[in-house]
Amino acid sequence: MKSLVPITAMIIILMLIIALAVVAYIYAENFLRGFSPSIRLLDAECEPGVGFSVTVKNLDPKLSLDTSKITIFRDKELVPQAQISWSADPIPNNGGISRGSWLDGMNSNPGSTHWIKVVGPSNSEEKFVEC
Repeated sequence: MKSLVPITAMIIILMLIIALAVVAYIYAENFLRGFSPSIRLLDAECEPGVGFSVTVKNLDPKLSLDTSKITIFRDKELVPQAQISWSADPIPNNGGISRGSWLDGMNSNPGSTHWIKVVGPSNSEEKFVEC
């Protein structure tokens, strides 16, 4: 009986250390994520023969979002940042919205379907769009 007490105490101490490490990890992950604005892809559109556009909302309550930190992919191909024209830059905090559009007449054929992915500083969202 006496030999079980130190073993039980050691197991309890190890369990407490593991639990504290998990709590610290979750706190640190959420704390660091708070410094990068999150986005929401509200809409993705295609104008046949002309190009594409996306409407992005900044979900961060405190930080505005520089559009240079947003990356867009069409059918897994990177859309060059220089080709995207934004209606607002930076995107205002607390629900600010900006529309980014780019010309891509060769790929916006009528009846075609495309996968659009918008990557922000802390998350990404995607939609399918039909021309």
